Amino acid sequence: MGNRSLCKELLSLDRDTRASVMNRAIVYIASACILALTSACASQQKPLTDTIEETPACMNYRAMMTAPMPPSEVQRLRVACEESRRQP
Repeated sequence: MGNRSLCKELLSLDRDTRASVMNRAIVYIASACILALTSACASQQKPLTDTIEETPACMNYRAMMTAPMPPSEVQRLRVACEESRRQP
């Protein structure tokens, strides 16, 4: 069945039936587009976890960042965090 015969068949239907067929087609196409967009976006999500291993020294550094302390102590904690990541 070609496009022309499909169009002729659709035009031969009464007005209400034609509107019903067109509405179903629009809903079907819209649903297919939403499904395609949703599945495409879902496959592109990045993992929620960091790729960097969280060491106890780094967790301590992050916990103490907002604490009132001298800059030299903050620097010491930061260096300890960086060194702990380098260790195997």
